Amino acid sequence: TIECVTHAERIFLAKVNELHPDAVGKPFVIGNCQGGWALMILAALAPESVGPVLLAGSPLSYWAGVENKNPLRYTGGLMGGTWMASLAGDLG
Repeated sequence: TIECVTHAERIFLAKVNELHPDAVGKPFVIGNCQGGWALMILAALAPESVGPVLLAGSPLSYWAGVENKNPLRYTGGLMGGTWMASLAGDLG
């Protein structure tokens, strides 16, 4: 279940933080495909555990939402997908 996955990820990230007490900030985490999906759940449930998040090929639907309620529903796809979010993140 997802609770088991996020629990295991929390334990792992706690150990990483413990092993690097002088590190600035939290771990930079990368999730690929379904791992990215699970990582986003972890980041939502325990934002204090993770630093920057990079998703590679993760099946998150940026087009989800309700018609006429979520105006950015189609913008992600119409504007070329995820590269703009990555660029904006790189620019700070």
